This record gives sequence, C-alpha cells and structure tokens, in this order.
Amino acid sequence: MAENETISYWLEMKTKDYILDVSKMQDRSLCQIAFEVNKDDFWVFGTALYEGHYVVHEPEVPQMRFAVTTASPKIDIMPGLTTQILQLPFAAI
Repeated sequence: MAENETISYWLEMKTKDYILDVSKMQDRSLCQIAFEVNKDDFWVFGTALYEGHYVVHEPEVPQMRFAVTTASPKIDIMPGLTTQILQLPFAAI
C-alpha cells in the first residue's frame, strides 16, 4: 500500500435510493435528489446511503458501521483503496 492510501470500504447506492418521488399523487411527475452539497465542501447523503444497510453509529469512537441487510439486493460491502475508482453498471429505477 502506498503512503497516501488508506483502507476504505465501498457501499452500493442504487438510483432509487437517492431519487425521491415528491409529487402529490406519487406519479413521478416531480422528483428530488436525496443528497446535497454544503458550504463545507462535502456531500450530505442522509438516509439515501442507509437504504438496504444496517447502520450502527458509534460517536465515542468516532465511527459508523454498515452491513447489507439480508433482504437487500445490493452487493456486499467491499474493501478498497481511497485511490481506486469503482465503476458499477448503471441500473434503471
């Protein structure tokens, strides 16, 4: 491992996790993206990242732990390097 690399983990997010139907009739006529940029130069994913995962918050460590739920169609959490680029196939909603 190179000096500037650290071990990371990749979590799968599906398009249906972060595109929300906010139309009054729930007919997909109005949608909203479930994450946003903020002034601190990072993305806030909120619950979109949690979909299909068990999540444990440990603020005293500080860390968060994730596990794919047994009913989730998502791929298992994969270890990787922060310098890797992971490309998964595009999946329609």
